[in-house]
Amino acid sequence: MKEPASRSPGFFLPILFTVFLDLFGFGLVIPIFAPLFFAPEGVFPIYYSHTARAILFGVVLALYPFAQLFGAPFLGSFSDRVGRKKVLLSSLLGGLCGYMLFGFGIITHSIFLLSLGRILGGFMGGNIAVVWSAIADVSSKKAKVENFGLIGVAYALGLIVGPLVGGKLADATLSTWFTLATPFWLAAFLSGVNILFVAWKFPETLRTPTFISVDWFTAFRNIKRGYNMKNLRVLFIVIFFLFFGFNLFIQFFQVFLIEKFDFTESQIGDLFAYTGLWIVLAQGGITRWLAKYIRAHTIVQYATFFLGCSFLALLLLERPSLLFFFSPLIAIFLGVLQPNATSLLSDSGEDTSQGEVFGIAQSVQSLAQMIPALLGGISLSFHVSIPIIFAACASFVAWIIFIRYFRYTKS
Repeated sequence: MKEPASRSPGFFLPILFTVFLDLFGFGLVIPIFAPLFFAPEGVFPIYYSHTARAILFGVVLALYPFAQLFGAPFLGSFSDRVGRKKVLLSSLLGGLCGYMLFGFGIITHSIFLLSLGRILGGFMGGNIAVVWSAIADVSSKKAKVENFGLIGVAYALGLIVGPLVGGKLADATLSTWFTLATPFWLAAFLSGVNILFVAWKFPETLRTPTFISVDWFTAFRNIKRGYNMKNLRVLFIVIFFLFFGFNLFIQFFQVFLIEKFDFTESQIGDLFAYTGLWIVLAQGGITRWLAKYIRAHTIVQYATFFLGCSFLALLLLERPSLLFFFSPLIAIFLGVLQPNATSLLSDSGEDTSQGEVFGIAQSVQSLAQMIPALLGGISLSFHVSIPIIFAACASFVAWIIFIRYFRYTKS
């Protein structure tokens, strides 16, 4: 096993920057997406009703995970065949094109270009399955939680910097040449830098190619296959509901902030950046500390329950200042959940098919991102709090399934 590679900056830095950039692009959209659909300066004519905007908001949101549903298993399994590096480079180039299309879509008020950018970005964003596989290639079982925790730090940093930069660069009051499209030009530039970085510094980690059948319908067969894996079925179901709740929160909390507290793009970006900072602290510090004393399955059990409680607490807030107290609670529970759930999944899978396992996991997560976008868009037309209530319910369902059916068998 290539333990030295796992400790080498030449391995970790390109991987960490790739994950950071994926979430940076995801975070950029958070303070911008709702104003695109609901603000007067958005892409829709003023005669569009609130209901029509809410439904279209959900549909366009859903395009990214819909494309990722195909992209993640395809890229993950394909990397098992041809290597991690080639697939990463191709996906990064596609992601760059996706940012450019989205930026031009904003400028031209073209729903078609916005949608095309979301589809391309979502498909290529499935490269997180390749990243997970590369980490698994070079990590011992003992080191997996810590190494996945490092990925979680890069993940969270993207969620800090992305909303912060997106909110500021979209704020025309800060500069006359800032528009809603400006953040996407920066993301495209950083994608180009990342392509050069991966090409130069990232070593191939795949030792033994595995010729797994790969096609465009792998996602649907993989979800069925994942359900039929007795040792992984419960974890896949739990992951589905966890990400179902998380995505309802992340996708529609921005609308909640606008409707209830009259937040601007810049304020939304600030709050999400603050929340992301606490995720970094949780994954970079708390997760590593907990791993020394508490097993991963115990952490997942308690964090899932308290995450649902934290979602419900948001609905009781009457002053925006209280958001800066409750957001860290959500961040901490999310922060310790991700690396521990990922470690359980990796340990439960075969060493020779980590790309396939994580490809399935990413497909499950994409499905759990797509359905909330559609459901939340419809429910949003009734009341702004409904998506948050659904997020809490999904977390509690994940908790019940985990404590009732999951059996930890690894020592």
